[in-house]
Amino acid sequence: MTVHRTSNRRYRTNRAKTLEGQPVCALCGRAIDKTLLQYHPHSGTAHHVLPYAKGGTDELTNLVPAHLECNQKQGDKLDPVIDRTSREWI
Repeated sequence: MTVHRTSNRRYRTNRAKTLEGQPVCALCGRAIDKTLLQYHPHSGTAHHVLPYAKGGTDELTNLVPAHLECNQKQGDKLDPVIDRTSREWI
């Protein structure tokens, strides 16, 4: 059985802390609806500021709230890929 990196306790704990309160996606600037199911494109997740693939960690200081879809579009790129002035995400 394969264990995913995001299944570890530190990530899950810090992800929950990151999504506390009324989180706003750090990538697109829209509110995150915490009532959506886990794999819905607009559900909340934790985005790594310094991508894990580039040496980032699961520490709380390296995580910000993001929509699942926004986080997947960003991937492990350091420069923003979402145009916050675009109407595409509305």
